[in-house]
Amino acid sequence: MAFQVSPGVNTSEIDLTNVVVGAGTSTGGFAGRFRWGPIEEVTLVTDEDNLVNQFQKPDDDNFEHFFTAANFLSYSNAINVVRAANTTTTDAACPKNACANTGTYVNIQVTTSESYYNTYDSEQGGTAYSTAANGPWVAKWAGDLGNTFKVSICPADRPSATLTGTVAWAVATGVLTGTGTLFGIELRVGDAISIAGETGLHIVSVVTSNVAVTCTSTSSTDSADVSSGAAGTRQKRSAFHTIASNMKGTVAVTADSTTVTGTGTLFSSQFIVGDKIVINGETKRVKTITSATVIVTDTKFLTAATAQTYTRDWEYAGAFPEGPPTTSVHAADKNMALDEIHIAVVDEDGDWTGTVGEVVEAHAQIFQLQVVQEMIKVKIFSIKIGLTNIPNLCGGYSVQLSSRKLQVGIIQLLLLLDLRRFVHGVQPLMQVEHNKQMNFICLVNLKH
Repeated sequence: MAFQVSPGVNTSEIDLTNVVVGAGTSTGGFAGRFRWGPIEEVTLVTDEDNLVNQFQKPDDDNFEHFFTAANFLSYSNAINVVRAANTTTTDAACPKNACANTGTYVNIQVTTSESYYNTYDSEQGGTAYSTAANGPWVAKWAGDLGNTFKVSICPADRPSATLTGTVAWAVATGVLTGTGTLFGIELRVGDAISIAGETGLHIVSVVTSNVAVTCTSTSSTDSADVSSGAAGTRQKRSAFHTIASNMKGTVAVTADSTTVTGTGTLFSSQFIVGDKIVINGETKRVKTITSATVIVTDTKFLTAATAQTYTRDWEYAGAFPEGPPTTSVHAADKNMALDEIHIAVVDEDGDWTGTVGEVVEAHAQIFQLQVVQEMIKVKIFSIKIGLTNIPNLCGGYSVQLSSRKLQVGIIQLLLLLDLRRFVHGVQPLMQVEHNKQMNFICLVNLKH
C-alpha cells in the first residue's frame, strides 16, 4: 500500500457497487389535526394504510396535516402521530363525543382509551359518566363523522305463553277485560293474542292496565263477544321476523309506486320506520308510516298486488344469517333464557363506507350475561348494557344526538351499559316500559 513521507493529497478509486445500502430507519414525529383517533396520545403508525385506519382519510380541513405524515411514511416505516384538538371542554369549538338527544344529555370529551376507563368506566373506578346526564350511548372519539352511524339492536324471540287469569272480549269497544290478569307485565303493543273459542288472533293496540287492553281482531267475521272466563294465549313475538298469520289485514300495492295500502291493518302498531315489509316476494324498507292503513316504502314496487298477505322483518335481518337471537349456553346453564341480542352498526348516511345504509359491523348472538371489556372490531369500543337503560334502548324509536356540528374528528360507537344485568329470567324485558311501536328494536342514530 502506498504512503506519503510528507503531507499531501492521496487520491484513490474504491468500487462500492457490491455494498448494500442500509434502508432508512428514522422514526419521525408529527402532531396535527385528524378526523379520527385519540387526542393527545402518541400512536405509532407504520404505513399510510395504518395511518388511514388510525386517523381516517383527509378532508378539506386537514389534508395538509395528513399528507405531511403520509409523505414521511413513503421514506420510512415508522412515525409517531399525535392528534391535536381543542381540549377546553367549555369552549364551543371543542370537539366532543356525541351522545343521544332523547333527553337533556350533556356531551363529554373522551380523549383516550385510558381516559375513558379511568374517568367514565365504573368498574375501573370512574365516576364521571352518568347515563342520566350523558345518555345511554356515547361516541368513542370526538368529532362529526360518527354522525353517519346508527346502532340497531334485535333481542331474542319471545315465546308463546298462557296469560295469567281469564279474559272477556267486547267486539263493539275492542276492549279485552281481564280477571286476575297481568296485562301490564305480560303484554306489549303489537302482541297477538288468541282467545279460547275465537277465530283468528287479536292484536294489542293499547295496554291500559293489568286488567284492560284494547285489541283488534284479525278475523273479519269476528262479531261475537266473549264472555268472562276465557283463557288467553300470547303468541310468539319476534323482533327478527313476523309471520303473515300474525300480521293484521291484507295489503295492496301498485306497480311503480311506493305506497302500501292496507285493509284492516295495524301498521302503526306492527311496524316501525326502517322495518322491511315483504309483499308477494318483494322486500321494501318502510320509510314512513302514514296511518294504520298506509305505509310508504323507500323504493318502488315492481308488480301490483291486491288483497295480499305480508310479513315483517327487522331492517338488518339480512346481515345475520344465524337467524334470530336465542338463548346462550351460559344462560341455559343457569336456568335462564332469551338473553342473546344482535347488534348492527350501520353507516346510515354513507359517510364511512360510501354506501348509505350499509351494515359495517354485525355482532351476532351477543349474550347479555357476559361482560364485554375487549375491543369488538372497530366501531364498538365496549358493550355494557344495563337494565335501567332498557326503556331507552327498546322503545322502538330513533335516538339522535344533539344537532351541533363539531369541527374536528369523527366518531364511532361506545356503549356504556352493563350486559350482566339485562336478564329477567325466562321472559326478559317483561317489566319494561315501552313505546306503542313495540317490535323491540333499538335504533340509535348518532347525530350531534
